[in-house]
Amino acid sequence: MQSHSRNHWPKFLAAVATAVCLTAPTLTGGLSASPEQTVVIFMSGERLSAGFAGEAQPRVELPAVVGTSGGAGPMMGMNRSVTYYGEQALERDGLKLAHAVKDSRIADRSAFEKLIRHVVSSKLGVEFEEIAIVMNESASDSADNRESTTQLFFESFGVPAFFMSPHFDSWKTMSAMAADSSFEETLITQDEYDEIGPEVIHRKSR
Repeated sequence: MQSHSRNHWPKFLAAVATAVCLTAPTLTGGLSASPEQTVVIFMSGERLSAGFAGEAQPRVELPAVVGTSGGAGPMMGMNRSVTYYGEQALERDGLKLAHAVKDSRIADRSAFEKLIRHVVSSKLGVEFEEIAIVMNESASDSADNRESTTQLFFESFGVPAFFMSPHFDSWKTMSAMAADSSFEETLITQDEYDEIGPEVIHRKSR
């Protein structure tokens, strides 16, 4: 499996580098300060896996489901809404369920945002402002959806660097690629996002 993953590196990185050189000559590029870690997020079917670049296995794997229970009561503190994630959401009765991911793509953006916050902050224990995020996407995703996802990570989560591509075929492949020193040039930086906006994703990833 390891040799299979490594075989993807030269072709994928070369293709990305060529695309960047040909289509984005005006980008400022380069990270002013490298993120402390890179978090890898992989959507598969209706599940989500997450962990750190360079590791052999994801640290978190769960159904991409968010469940909400309760609501506002007549007095403060009564029947407060409680949110559950993954298996806990599926195991409990009476929850309002939202599927963040279906068919390996974002299905509910509000639920996806909640799920990512839970996974990154609570499960992985890192701050968004200190990490880069690399994730996969559906090859059939629309331009608007790609831009909305890019906007989510830079504006809502505040990450300093981000990248997504439909060419990743497994979490392990992504982890290995993202840990390669040459991959840093592939990342979209905050400066690039500020300069061009969400459509920068089309220049650096196809």
